[in-house]
Order: sequence, then C-alpha cells, then structure tokens
Amino acid sequence: MTRKEQIVQTCMEIFSESGAKGITMKAIAEGVNISEPAIYRHFHNKEAVIIAMIQQVRDELFKRVDAINRRPLTSMEKLYRIYEHHLFY
Repeated sequence: MTRKEQIVQTCMEIFSESGAKGITMKAIAEGVNISEPAIYRHFHNKEAVIIAMIQQVRDELFKRVDAINRRPLTSMEKLYRIYEHHLFY
C-alpha cells in the first residue's frame, strides 16, 4: 500500500470511528505514523484527503454494484443485493 493509500485508509478509519469532526491532519498523521507536514506531500489540504476518501468509497461501491449486476439474478434480487451491500458497507 502506498503512503497516499495509507493516508486515505486512515482517514476512512477515523471517519468510521469518530465521524467527520474526528478527521484532522494530526489524527491522520498519528494513524499513519508520519508527521503532519508529510501529508502535504500527497494532498494539498484536509479537503483533498476527504475527497480522495469519498472517491475511493464511490469507486468500490460502483465495482460491487457492477459485480452484482453481472450475476444471473432477477432484477428484484439484484436490487436487494445492492441494497444489502449499501446497508452493510
């Protein structure tokens, strides 16, 4: 995993545990075990980290929806599986 990916992953973990208010550059740096200035080598600011996190979640959800959609299921079964996935993601 690259440093940039570690930063985004840590941001996701912080969000999961503490919500948006918990996402600080200090918390991210501590979670990755780097200095706060080191984050800025990869992202311009906290907003950029959060955007990368949202994009990663979106991309993962689209991949899973696409995988469900390719399965030989009825439309209702696909809809249920997609709903189930979103509920438990």
